[in-house]
Amino acid sequence: MPKPDPDDRQYLDRAIAAWNEWKAPHFRSFYPAANDVKRLWAVALSADWHGSGNAKMERLLTLLPKAIEQASRMPAFSARATFWTICKDAKGLERLAGGIVPGRPEEIEAYNAQVLRVYLPEDTMILVRGLAARVGGNPSSLVADIIEAWVAQDESSWGPEEP
Repeated sequence: MPKPDPDDRQYLDRAIAAWNEWKAPHFRSFYPAANDVKRLWAVALSADWHGSGNAKMERLLTLLPKAIEQASRMPAFSARATFWTICKDAKGLERLAGGIVPGRPEEIEAYNAQVLRVYLPEDTMILVRGLAARVGGNPSSLVADIIEAWVAQDESSWGPEEP
């Protein structure tokens, strides 16, 4: 297994993509600094997760979208929230991703009703990400637009069948 390369931007690029897709509109934009690749590796390698450095980074990148999503609905994360507010340390990232959400349960339920997760085959996901990048959006918005268009087109066929 190769050692982690602290200058390899691929992991940071994936983290930035997750941030841009899942952050609340009022969160700050993330413009990476020169040392952010090393900083992301420091968070991953400080985790007490099992596995190699690369496995720890993959786990971090798996938890990150859910943590950002959770933080987006929490009032504690205001307009001052940044990428590094969410991804400060591995334990905090894991707690956020695990769904620790203070607040009124009815607000949480209403939010959860708005979130739809879709699992696509890898080649389809690559296609969706590429198309989203080409049209200047993110994959979630593109999938939502496709579903809305399909529902609008197919609504006439809904309802009881006529004998």
